[in-house]
Amino acid sequence: FDELLKRGIGRLVGSYEPDNELKIAIHFSYPSIHGAWIVDGKIFPETQNNDSETLKQYNRNRDGWVKILHDAGLGFGFISYSSIKSGGLLSDGYKVLILPMSYALSDSEVQQIEAFVRQGGILIADALPGVMDDHTRIRSERTLSDVFGIRAQTYTREELITPAGESNLKAREAKVLLKENKVSQILHYNFGMGSAYLLNYFMDAYPEEKLNQTNTSSLRKIRKLLARENLESSILLTTGKGEPANGVEKYSFSEQGSSARLLGLLPGKTGEDEEINLHLDQSVHLYDIRNKKYLGEGNDFKIKVKISVPELFGLVRGTIDNIEVDAPSMLSRGETMKLDFKVAGEGSADLRSVVRIDVYDPEGAYTLYYSDNCEVVNGSGTHNFSTALNDLPGQWKIKLTEVISSTEKEIKFQLQ
Repeated sequence: FDELLKRGIGRLVGSYEPDNELKIAIHFSYPSIHGAWIVDGKIFPETQNNDSETLKQYNRNRDGWVKILHDAGLGFGFISYSSIKSGGLLSDGYKVLILPMSYALSDSEVQQIEAFVRQGGILIADALPGVMDDHTRIRSERTLSDVFGIRAQTYTREELITPAGESNLKAREAKVLLKENKVSQILHYNFGMGSAYLLNYFMDAYPEEKLNQTNTSSLRKIRKLLARENLESSILLTTGKGEPANGVEKYSFSEQGSSARLLGLLPGKTGEDEEINLHLDQSVHLYDIRNKKYLGEGNDFKIKVKISVPELFGLVRGTIDNIEVDAPSMLSRGETMKLDFKVAGEGSADLRSVVRIDVYDPEGAYTLYYSDNCEVVNGSGTHNFSTALNDLPGQWKIKLTEVISSTEKEIKFQLQ
């Protein structure tokens, strides 16, 4: 926490947004949550507690999708059922929609999803999407069967209790991409200008697989599906053998208009320390933020990672060379120090960052109440603090540190 707070790293990450460069949306549906609970939910009147194994599966399944997308190196966002109803898939520019155990879909959602795929969107769903309406009534015929190219059928409540998949799934026009034990596992159909993939299984087991390091097969299936649609991040991690670095989670952040991106790496809790390859789609200047190192310019880098030790990197279009400061050299006690600073260098013009400001009194004592983490917008920032009438007179020191590059600047002022 000391590193996050005092060095400004937490403020830096908080000033950026998680990347969703491929515009992937995961469906978040309260009706589907209700639908999962209602098929086997129980209420215990004496304690007012409730229980539902299918709802537990629903929650594990959603967590599985989150984890497998992170492991595939992809960012994403959630989209609500109400946003889909109002046309958010198209108006917000999404390219991929994932339906995770989306039992319940309203007629409006179905129409919007059909329009999304018809106009070029990619739809990925696990088993049993749209078998209920938004009031959790089981439909006489499931929805989206035309989009997935499958035969429509009706399901009973019992078939929706902790399902493993769809035992009677029948392809109509859809192409079966994968079969296991003679059961169709992944189906694909071109609907309009888009693509629809139906997975005849769920991701509820993936969190446990990941914990036990048995997730390779599940991850390979998803990577293969994503590759069919050229869904690949601009930031790739590989092992020394050129294989995907599955043991390292990747989190990237950006801010519109900024000359920098942030890349967080989270190695697993087991395994061994290793050197991995970082591949980028464009040349950048790479800064190791936690270890305060400049790693050079290029598209490809070798990164050493240690188990359970998170790393954070700055990917900047140019170098960060200096901090220029405009501040008075003399103040009287009780007056306000007005500090204007500008980050200088090739990558500074549109830079979004944080400058850590540390203030020391004439005896060298650190003054927390005058120090702060200050945001840098378009390469510039400000910091003000009012001196006290009983502050020590003499020469004070202000140290400025740009957080991405660890570039430092020190100034002094006389307080009288």
